[in-house]
Amino acid sequence: MPHTEIIHHYKRKDFQTAFAFLVLFFIVQVIGLSIQESYEFVSQMIPFSLLIILGILQGFHKEWDLNYLLSAAGIFLIVFLVFSFSTQTSKLFGPIFFERSLGWKIWDTPAIIGVFWFLPIYCIFGTLEFFRISDLEKSFLGAVLLTSFDIFMEPVAYKAEMWRWTEFEAPPQNYLAWLALAFIIFRTLHYFKVNIHNPLAMPVFILLFASVLILNFIL
Repeated sequence: MPHTEIIHHYKRKDFQTAFAFLVLFFIVQVIGLSIQESYEFVSQMIPFSLLIILGILQGFHKEWDLNYLLSAAGIFLIVFLVFSFSTQTSKLFGPIFFERSLGWKIWDTPAIIGVFWFLPIYCIFGTLEFFRISDLEKSFLGAVLLTSFDIFMEPVAYKAEMWRWTEFEAPPQNYLAWLALAFIIFRTLHYFKVNIHNPLAMPVFILLFASVLILNFIL
């Protein structure tokens, strides 16, 4: 479905309002994290910020079928389990330790971590649906985009007290694991013919990536 048709499916005013709010919301988050006086509050609000973004994004999701619901739940669970495995064994992603900013933990892993990574996965998948390339190419490109996002996210995560590595920086195996895991996730979504038609997918991914890039320079 063309991007313009998806927007027309909703009231254009609603889309514009949501987009404007998200732009302002991301700006406030970036500024809040960069100012010493507000850093403590904004960093502790990261889990709630993620839920707000998720809620707005899902408000514009079009096809609420069983395929999508099971896939979304699967992504939340898989991401949580692979990170739990890594925190307990130092394998897969490497020796990672989650700090306080992502909130409540289960098995030393933030409960919100599934939402944290679902957002870029959802947005990347939805964005690539507009590209006229094969599903295999979309899966590979999606894996590269998600891994690239993680590369720029790592310094921000450390400075914003989300997670850190016992070796002080992310090991190469972290990026290889993300590349493989992301490819499997995207291939699985295509295999089960999950449809993500959302006019906010591309704008939210751009906002996510832009925010991370800016925070790399100012934190």
